[in-house]
Amino acid sequence: MYVSRPDGSAHVFNAVNTKHGVVFLDGQSGTLAILEKNVSSIGHIPYRNGSS
Repeated sequence: MYVSRPDGSAHVFNAVNTKHGVVFLDGQSGTLAILEKNVSSIGHIPYRNGSS
C-alpha cells in the first residue's frame, strides 16, 4: 500500500489479511501502520510471486 500526501511526500506500508481482518504494517517503524486522513491518493503495489 502507499499513500501520497498533498505536500508531495508519500509512505509505503503492507496490508496483511488475517483471520481478524486486514492489518496495516509499517516495515520502517516495525509497528502497526495508521491509514492517514487527508491524503491525496491511496493505492496498492502488488507483490510478484518471485517467478519471472
